[in-house]
Amino acid sequence: GKQAIRGVKSEEIWRINRSRGECISSVSRELRTPLHAGVGDAGLLGRGLYGPLNERQQKAVDGIVNRGNDLLALINDILDLSRIEAGRLQLEQTRFNPTEVLEEVIQTAELMQSKALEEGVDDRAYEEEEEELSAVEIRTSFGDAPKEVVGDRGRFKQVSLNLVSNAIRYTERGHVDVICRREADGAFVTAVSDTGIGIAPEDQDAIFEAFYQVEASSTRFHGGTGLGLSIVRRLTEQMGGQITLLSRLGVGSTFYLHLPEVGPEPSVAEEAENSDEGDPH
Repeated sequence: GKQAIRGVKSEEIWRINRSRGECISSVSRELRTPLHAGVGDAGLLGRGLYGPLNERQQKAVDGIVNRGNDLLALINDILDLSRIEAGRLQLEQTRFNPTEVLEEVIQTAELMQSKALEEGVDDRAYEEEEEELSAVEIRTSFGDAPKEVVGDRGRFKQVSLNLVSNAIRYTERGHVDVICRREADGAFVTAVSDTGIGIAPEDQDAIFEAFYQVEASSTRFHGGTGLGLSIVRRLTEQMGGQITLLSRLGVGSTFYLHLPEVGPEPSVAEEAENSDEGDPH
């Protein structure tokens, strides 16, 4: 009957998604290999290994390295999404301290912010306001965080970094707060709040869709692929958690990352699927 037809259709859709995901995954890997080599060569050039560069040459080479790394980040994002779609994303199960990971994330985010400020990425600030952008302060509260959780440390770091760097990108003035605390129900929550532009109610679901971006002119730093939050949501679900958002236009946003203190075990089928993937991320 209708039930059987529906079952066949959903199986067909799953198969199409899977083969599409595997195709994109394979193309992304092919793209990444020559790009890695090109960025590596440009990096050696920039460090003066092939002789000294004048100031204009140095700037050009630095630009090649930075844009190449942006492209690598985009390819890695596409790889992640295609792996998730193909059901080939393998999560690791290790014990880790979330506070340590979040401290690493903040260090990385601060480094990214200072690099972006040095590069003067945001032309808008100089053209319109003619005032230098100042760094956004990141404040933390980890006193109530669990000392140890079980899950994928690398993916937790990736999701958290995405949320923190997004918060910085959309905050002109003020601060970003990162809070981690244990919940009563065997979960822990990582909250990332900003005093940024906020997100309109009609955009709040859409920002989790692939390639969706709110108005680019309202970011301090241009950049980002619009893939970040869709990966954040998909990874969070894979880790057995959920992500929620509270936001008010002109006031700021808070993303809540709820994760179980002990994440889901990878299934045997998943492990068999992934055993041939020696693909470093």
